[in-house]
Formats: sequence, structure tokens, C-alpha cells
Amino acid sequence: ARSLGVSALEVTAVERDVRSLHIFRALAEQAHERGLAPEIRLDTRALDLRRTRVASLPKADLILLGLALNELFPSDVVDSAVDSEERLDPAERFLRQCLGRLLPGGRLIVIEPALRSTSRFLQRLRGRLSDRVVAPCLRAGPCPLLRRERDWCHASMAFHLPTPLAETAKAAGLRTGRLTYAYLTLAADGTRLPGFGDERALRLVGGPVRSKGKTEWDGCGEAGLVRLRLLDRERGPSNATLHDAPRGARIRLPHAPSDGGSLRLRPALEIERI
Repeated sequence: ARSLGVSALEVTAVERDVRSLHIFRALAEQAHERGLAPEIRLDTRALDLRRTRVASLPKADLILLGLALNELFPSDVVDSAVDSEERLDPAERFLRQCLGRLLPGGRLIVIEPALRSTSRFLQRLRGRLSDRVVAPCLRAGPCPLLRRERDWCHASMAFHLPTPLAETAKAAGLRTGRLTYAYLTLAADGTRLPGFGDERALRLVGGPVRSKGKTEWDGCGEAGLVRLRLLDRERGPSNATLHDAPRGARIRLPHAPSDGGSLRLRPALEIERI
């Protein structure tokens, strides 16, 4: 916010646990005092969203739903492969109501745990809201990662916890150097990511998987789901942009790949980072 010249943030925090709101207020105040954030004008509301009219909440430039959908619309079956309309229908209505609280140009970000069940639930909701999806998708068609029950779409990023938190996470058996999550960024204005609808564009959704003599990635885009294969002996300037590309990176190939196929990245194939 500071880098954008924002001098103050107006934040409405909604949570049914009053203690969590107290902690959030303390963290917001400390972040400002230490110069990590601009002034945060915080309005905390102890509400249960299951019993709250979304239309009664103030409009905003950004709405963040953090790990909320899985609690608001829980599944009766652990790791269920099939989400019933009884869950999807109200969840879709809720997200559309949240979209209605955005100011012009606003964004709604939905973050869920990177578990198979929660991620696939979000993927199914994405299919119902495809005309409102800004990220992470490069296509409006059906999600290719819903074809097989063993697959799910999630993001991953390097993340280093402060030492005290890292020790706690390690004791709990949690990762300390990488953050994984499933997400959707939604908007009402039709904004899309660069590369959307381009049959040559892919988003890396799996890998890198290294084995003897090669590295493989899974890419998803307008063309569908594609396995990319790079032989160690064929690494070079034409594919250098892929060598250290993280999950979620977007690339453009010289020609459209085949859905469900495997593409060998020969040196003659120039790969562009989007």
C-alpha cells in the first residue's frame, strides 16, 4: 500500500470470534507502528456470515475471504470427490453477493486450504463463475484439473516464517518454507490475465518434476492440460525462462499444444514468459 502512495487503509474485519478480532487489531496497530503498513482505520464486526445479510456490509475496493468457504459451506463427507448442488448453490449465491459489494474496479479474492476436497470445491465454483474470474485461469472453459479425481488446482510460493513461528509450525508438522493454497480472484468488470484465451499460453500447474535426464511440468490454458518435457541435454537459451519458473508462472509457446498431450521442448522452441 505504501508503494502505491496509500496513506491510510479503511478495513472492515468480519469474524464471529471476538478474540480473533482483538488479535487482528493488535497486529494492525503494530504493523503501522513499525512502518510495515500505512495507518489502518479498522472497523471490527463480530458477525456470523451464515446469519448476516451481505448487502448490509459496506462496499469495498478489495474483499478477502480467507479460509472461509470451507467453514460456511462444510461437506458432510471427508475428502468428498463430488460436491452436491446443496453446497454449490448457496456458495455461488454468497460469492455473487460479495461481488455485488465491490466498488468499480474492485476485486474479490477467495483463499482456501490446498487440500483436494477444498480445492476441487473451489474449482467447481470457478466453473459457475467463469465470466467473473480474473485469476488464476487462462481459459473460460471447463477446468481440466477436474477430469481426474486425483488432481486439484492449487498455488505454491516460497514463504519463510519468523523463527518462533517456524518452531511452532515444525512442532505441529507443518511446512515452514513454502505456503500452499487454492485461490480465485473475481471481478465484475471482465478483467482477464494477460494470456487469457491465447491457445499458445499456459500456466504452470504442476512441477517441476525432475527425473533421470529430464524435467517435466504440467501446463493449463486455453488449449487444455499439457505435459511439458525438457531433456537436460536440450536446456538452453530458448527455454531458459522455464528453468526457474515457479508454479503459477505463465508462459507462451510458439504454437498451440494439444490437450492431454505431451510436448517435448526442443531447443528450436522459443518459450516466452508472460
